[in-house]
Amino acid sequence: MNRLSTKETVYLIDGCNLIRSAWNQNPFFNFAEAEAEFFDWLDNVCAIDILSSSTFRIIMDGGYRPVKHKLNPAVNIVFTDDGSADDWIVERAYYFKSKDIRAVVISSDRELSERLNADGTKCVPCKKFISVCNKALNEDSK
Repeated sequence: MNRLSTKETVYLIDGCNLIRSAWNQNPFFNFAEAEAEFFDWLDNVCAIDILSSSTFRIIMDGGYRPVKHKLNPAVNIVFTDDGSADDWIVERAYYFKSKDIRAVVISSDRELSERLNADGTKCVPCKKFISVCNKALNEDSK
């Protein structure tokens, strides 16, 4: 992934994985603060013109908890309760593939990516996704 696609896409984002592996740059980071920063950033990403027809599903491990984010119809946050985010992502990726819906998984989890790549689902590492989005944000603001 070197640039964002203009095609309608469902981005399945491994939320906790992204925040822990790519968002924080400080080993003593506060997860709730990093999570809030991520959702603020994602709101800006959703405003990029070429992503206007795309949606973002953020899959978070664990039960429901309040998160600091603005309501945005392009963003859906899913809490997996007792299940794993990986299993939820795989199930949805397979479903979207069966319905010919373009989906891209964002995760730096190597095992998850290998599992999905074997079935033909595109997976992008978290840092790469953030980098490509930041580049598009910079271009969009010009």
